[in-house]
Amino acid sequence: MEEFMVMDKWPNEEEAQKILDEWISNENLKKHAYAVAAAMRAYAQRFSEDPEKWATVGLLHDFDYERYPDLKDHPFKGVAFLKEKGYADELTRAILAHAEHTNVPRDTNLKKAPVQQLLPL
Repeated sequence: MEEFMVMDKWPNEEEAQKILDEWISNENLKKHAYAVAAAMRAYAQRFSEDPEKWATVGLLHDFDYERYPDLKDHPFKGVAFLKEKGYADELTRAILAHAEHTNVPRDTNLKKAPVQQLLPL
């Protein structure tokens, strides 16, 4: 029987900010990340979910875009980095789901929220 490991580690706020700072120098792209994180936090509260996890998805959903703006690489390169760090499948799948070309189903509220497919706040 094949075994597999489910990763469930999430970066804390400081770790997520460090990743953002290491990968993004463009201030407008950072502002976008902060705005999406704030919206995600609000959505999480509305749906009685973990606002820190949801904000992390918002903060990191485009963190690889400055280095890898092409669809063949974004968000795949960033997700590969997060997986190497051992971060949660739930986090990486939500980040993948925000980009339609990844074909990851938006089948949870967390996966829908970054692309604003939820009810208005």
